[in-house]
Amino acid sequence: MKNAFVVAAPAAAGTLFTVGPLATGTTLSVPFLVVVAAGAFFLAASLGVAVLGYGAWALGVEPPTWSAPWLVLSIIPVLFAAAWTQRRIVTGHGGDPTELLLSERALHLAGAVAAACVISGFDLT
Repeated sequence: MKNAFVVAAPAAAGTLFTVGPLATGTTLSVPFLVVVAAGAFFLAASLGVAVLGYGAWALGVEPPTWSAPWLVLSIIPVLFAAAWTQRRIVTGHGGDPTELLLSERALHLAGAVAAACVISGFDLT
């Protein structure tokens, strides 16, 4: 996850540095660069913390049983959903979070797969 953050933050910042001024008609200034860099860092950090928190929960469910792999496997669709969401935001297709969640089929599928894995992990114990 640390490597994903190192790759994601510069990519997000680079996209916003080049597209932001063109879209808003703003010139590149120090305040603009500070705000954009802080926003890119916050986006990457918040997604990283959310995925790490979910992963810690999935790996830390007590007691470990033979169904625990289902909980661990549920991390994969959560990672996919976080990466998908970050890609949509960085490319300028973010918008309203509720609208994004309701309109993206990939997020629906990732949520259904994660829910099935979690239910299987708890149901098989």
